[in-house]
Amino acid sequence: MLTPPDEPPTGLGTMDFLQAIGQSLLDTWAGKPGGRLVEDLPRVAQGTMELWRGALADPDRRRAEVADLAASPRDEVRQRVASVIDRIAPDESPEMKGNLRAYLEHVPDAIRRSMRGPTPHSGTMAQAGVLSLDKAEELLPFLPTALPRFRAGERPLPGVDWELVELLGTGGFGEVWKAKNPHFDGVPPVALKFCLDRDMKDTILRHEAAILNEVMRHGRHPGVVTLQHTYLGAEYPCLEYEYIDGGDLFAMARRWDRTKPESVLKRATEVVSRLARILGTAHRLSPPIVHRDLKPSNILVRRRDDGRHELKVADFGIGALVANKALARETGKDGANQFLVTAIRGAHTPLYSSPQQKRGDDADPRDDVYSLGIMWHQLLTGDMTRGQPGGSRWTVKLALRGVPTAMIELLASCFEDDPADRPFDAADLGEKLDAIRSSIGSASISASIPAPPIPKRRPATQAKAQAPPPRNPSPSPSPVAARSGINWSDPTSVAALSAGHSAIRKFEGHTAPVLAVRASRKGSRILSCGGDRTATLWEVETGKPVRIYLGHESWSGGLSMSLDGRRMLFALNEGLALWDLKEGVVASKFSGRTGPIDALVLTPDGSRGISAGADGVIRVWDVATGTESYQIVAEDLEVRCLATSPDGRKLAAGGADGTIRVYSLREGKERRRYAGHSSAVLALAFSEDGRRLASGDHSGRLRIWHLDTARGPKGYEGHSSAIRCVAFAPGDRSIMAGGADGLILGWNLQDEAEPDSFIGHSGPVRCLGFTPDGRFAFSGGDDRSVRLWQLRA
Repeated sequence: MLTPPDEPPTGLGTMDFLQAIGQSLLDTWAGKPGGRLVEDLPRVAQGTMELWRGALADPDRRRAEVADLAASPRDEVRQRVASVIDRIAPDESPEMKGNLRAYLEHVPDAIRRSMRGPTPHSGTMAQAGVLSLDKAEELLPFLPTALPRFRAGERPLPGVDWELVELLGTGGFGEVWKAKNPHFDGVPPVALKFCLDRDMKDTILRHEAAILNEVMRHGRHPGVVTLQHTYLGAEYPCLEYEYIDGGDLFAMARRWDRTKPESVLKRATEVVSRLARILGTAHRLSPPIVHRDLKPSNILVRRRDDGRHELKVADFGIGALVANKALARETGKDGANQFLVTAIRGAHTPLYSSPQQKRGDDADPRDDVYSLGIMWHQLLTGDMTRGQPGGSRWTVKLALRGVPTAMIELLASCFEDDPADRPFDAADLGEKLDAIRSSIGSASISASIPAPPIPKRRPATQAKAQAPPPRNPSPSPSPVAARSGINWSDPTSVAALSAGHSAIRKFEGHTAPVLAVRASRKGSRILSCGGDRTATLWEVETGKPVRIYLGHESWSGGLSMSLDGRRMLFALNEGLALWDLKEGVVASKFSGRTGPIDALVLTPDGSRGISAGADGVIRVWDVATGTESYQIVAEDLEVRCLATSPDGRKLAAGGADGTIRVYSLREGKERRRYAGHSSAVLALAFSEDGRRLASGDHSGRLRIWHLDTARGPKGYEGHSSAIRCVAFAPGDRSIMAGGADGLILGWNLQDEAEPDSFIGHSGPVRCLGFTPDGRFAFSGGDDRSVRLWQLRA
């Protein structure tokens, strides 16, 4: 007990903690039993603190009362609750009294749950002393978020010897209880998850059990909470899990000593590495299994007999369904209160959801990578109420805490808006993190958490659209590089990968990724446009800038340059505009609604601009007038990229569903449809003669389609992650593709030889081009450079 010396326990005082909560509930509900409980909790907490602090000014005595309440036997708690209700609600309705009783009886459970730690000495008694208990927000973890359906001591599964002991959690679709066998104290307790949502009870737990069965079918993983039994025919369907007794990641991280940043760094790094390995196992199944509701409250901590602890991921099968419901609820008018209640518990789903998940895209392993990145940042800073960090100072703050630069860069990549720029999956993140730890001499940052084996890659014959990248330190080499046996830590060895294919010139000056490049008619100059809203004209011979053009201040990023390099169509925050690159001025702004813009292209002659996006509406614009000419409705297609044929007659659109559609721009009608990719198409290019179309997808596959025959596509492999740009060389005898892996590959289309590799970019390659004579190629990317490459004859 933490009762101060010479002071009696305060549990039966004139205004004890339970009575303050009960009175605040009555005031908040105002005659409507139950109210909107989650939304009301901040108000309940505020009222409780005012009443409780007014009656008990000494914070030490308040802490002692919390510890005393959490340690009280169940029967004593019920007696105290009955006494409180008699004092504060003698004339209330039976329904109101019943709700008060159900709620107050579970307050000790909530206290124990919030204080439970991963070691035997980190329980309620020891931890109550670290709280000031002077702020209303500190009480929120002690307040149940819902009125429980069941009570301790009940046996809700007929014919099954499980007796409910303690409420472990509410929310999502039901309740989770610790249960024991009342006849045999040697039988370990279990966790029972009940589905109380009548609209979903026939399907939701079946879905969760099926997903977990698929995970377990490949071997019981020590990092996933084990499903032990199902009771799907019960009145309230139930799943039985192993009971994890050490609290969750939120409770564990709250105990870290924030005055020792080196210790925090080691602990946070080890936690993320461990979680990446656990999730990587599921991500590298075929097809991948994605959690989609990763958050600290779903990471449980188990105490081990040897004093160590291990992490267990919960809600693996039900995560996406719970997350979707939480995201739908986020738009409600009480979002601020909902955020406060859930965020302070490390359970606010929208904080950890990727932009793609929020807009309803299909599940992808990189959604979980995004969530891991958010948790990683929270563990380092100690602030569980922040999502993706914003501004320009957060990296500096981490550096001041001693976080290595390479680790900060890897962390930042986890929440890139474009999923192609994140680590490919959790296993890829774990491998990159382990490589950084090894490079700084911290291969074993903490021995407290045992590390499982690295997940194995799926065999190439089984891999679908999302084959994982090779396990090499960044930059990740493609399978071509892996076969060559290159030592990636040796620059000389890297350069030797393809003699003659290191860059012969590097152009530097942009302060953001380079998004488009074009060569002049004679090939003596290169024009580049970057995310810094500038265009730079470079002298090829010297590598020096000849002229820099300043772009429009509200440019939002998307752009397309005409073939002659004289015009550029770009997206503004409020629409589209045309940039006259010869004069260096914005020539016109387009009028009319643009819809979402994810892809832009100018016809080769620069007379028409075309925009498209997630709504499937392709808009064709008259450049001369800046008005919309007509629309093409691409049904069920979320457009990711566009390309026009050299004669300006055909338009190709690549979609998030992996299909490609070819339209006649003269008639505005679909002419052909191709389905050969199983992941989003991100890059398209027509051949010089207009008879072939190249496409690259976000799993790194290149396809070339023959538009005038029914022949299937020719496939090319080599990239380890998304292809961001493709281009045919003059004469159509070869093709090059640049990827998110920082690699450029070039294939001779006349033979079956291995592709040539062009190595130099330290980040994703965004754009490619050729000089008119075909002797040189040039590229731009996220490393903010333009590079010139000499091609083989």
